[in-house]
Amino acid sequence: MTPATARASTTDTEAWPVLAGIDMAAAQRSCGSSYQLYERMLGLLVLHYRSWTEDWLAATRASEVTDNSALCASLHKLRGSVSMMGALYLAEVAEQAEYSLREKQEEPRAAVQRVGALLDDLLDQVSAWQRSAQTSRG
Repeated sequence: MTPATARASTTDTEAWPVLAGIDMAAAQRSCGSSYQLYERMLGLLVLHYRSWTEDWLAATRASEVTDNSALCASLHKLRGSVSMMGALYLAEVAEQAEYSLREKQEEPRAAVQRVGALLDDLLDQVSAWQRSAQTSRG
């Protein structure tokens, strides 16, 4: 079975979304093969992270990030959230950014831009999928 043809279960007739950067096998394991749970998790991702990049870029422009601990905590939380959804590469990049900030190997703005580009791409895909799913449901 491929991610494009994967179904959550015999009682779950919704097709799992095919999103670039998502390991569907990991996503299905994470949510116990519940399509409804995964759909809810994707919705929460959009809700909680839709302005993450913009907010952190604004903070770095305004020089509000003088202590990297808040940004590192946010990256850590983001990493956990996206790894549960199967976005393993994004989780890895967030982890690398968190480490590089703690070790003072990277400027906050560069870390936000690097992670934000991947996050925003994923959020765009999820939003498009949500619109499509809602349209197909009528």
